[in-house]
Amino acid sequence: KAKLSLNAFLKHSNQNILNDYQLIGRMGLSFHHNPLQYWEGGVKFGTRYTAGEHYSDVFGLYASHARRIGNSGTLRVSGEISRAFRRYDRADVDRSFLSVGYSQQFRGNAAANVRAFIDATNTDQLNLDGVRHGVSIGGSYAFDGGLVAGLTIRGEIESRTGVSPFFGVARKDHKLGLDLSIHHQKFQIGSFAPQVRFGIEKNKSNIPIAQYLNRSITLGFTRKF
Repeated sequence: KAKLSLNAFLKHSNQNILNDYQLIGRMGLSFHHNPLQYWEGGVKFGTRYTAGEHYSDVFGLYASHARRIGNSGTLRVSGEISRAFRRYDRADVDRSFLSVGYSQQFRGNAAANVRAFIDATNTDQLNLDGVRHGVSIGGSYAFDGGLVAGLTIRGEIESRTGVSPFFGVARKDHKLGLDLSIHHQKFQIGSFAPQVRFGIEKNKSNIPIAQYLNRSITLGFTRKF
């Protein structure tokens, strides 16, 4: 089966220098070897504009695989390699990404999942060169009546290669986050249920201005297939 997807990221500000517009597409093929195994792969492409100027174009390859483990477990593996061709004599950026996850269903109304990833960036611009890796553990529970709540705890470490000319060290960040999502199966708009997500994320860095504590509320839609 042929597949095509487009994702847009838009950050708009009254200050043009802060504007950031990104469009990422994926085009490929998906294949069900049997009801218990799924394969997908193809090409990734995209473009990015910042501060009103064409910043970069992206091209790469992606692949993913899922298979049933036992009666109620699912193993998922995905990866991609890509290159960002940056304009104005900026160094190109090569990226390699790998993610492995496992989810388990319990008695039809509860589920748990764990996921680990590694994201490596290779570029001559050393303040962008480095490795990011992390893990997340989560679960969800469907209460009688239709209310569904989910909780995810995630941690991440990012290490840069280049030494900051202002702080004299290579940047290293430790992130810790917590997300809570809530939706009601019987309250739907079309075939989708509105979802509220509360999040908190703390970043501890050896670069003082990179440290932060963020709190967020996100409204979205979800559907179970």
